[in-house]
Amino acid sequence: MERYLRHFMLKEIGKEGQEKLRKAKIGIVGLGGLGSALAIHMVRAGIGELRLIDEDIVDESNLQRQILYDEKDIGKGKISVAKEKLKRMNSQVEIKVYNEKLNRENISDFSNVDIILDGSDNMVTRFLINDFCMKIKKPWIYCGV
Repeated sequence: MERYLRHFMLKEIGKEGQEKLRKAKIGIVGLGGLGSALAIHMVRAGIGELRLIDEDIVDESNLQRQILYDEKDIGKGKISVAKEKLKRMNSQVEIKVYNEKLNRENISDFSNVDIILDGSDNMVTRFLINDFCMKIKKPWIYCGV
């Protein structure tokens, strides 16, 4: 637990809060500029389970803003690169990956996460997540740049 010592010192988190993080299940849709940063922060915070979905491959044009990837990753699937690198950051986090586009069929794989973080870059996906989360009363956070 040495890894989370700084969290323990924060009265807003402490040991009890860190235990909640360890038990948390987080879903992230999209592993581009926003999603890759979210994934890094979640594994470093000690989230218990992380579910990631993206069907894209790493392109050279991604490298200046998608901090999870580097030149050796060009041409590889974002999802496989992400899983490998995130596991090296924190092997205690369970990481489940889906190398596909989010759709009405596979979104149910996110029904038992505690929260969905939307790192997508299109409104169709956002509407899908919103409809799903409203239906099952699940919180989700979205942002855009």
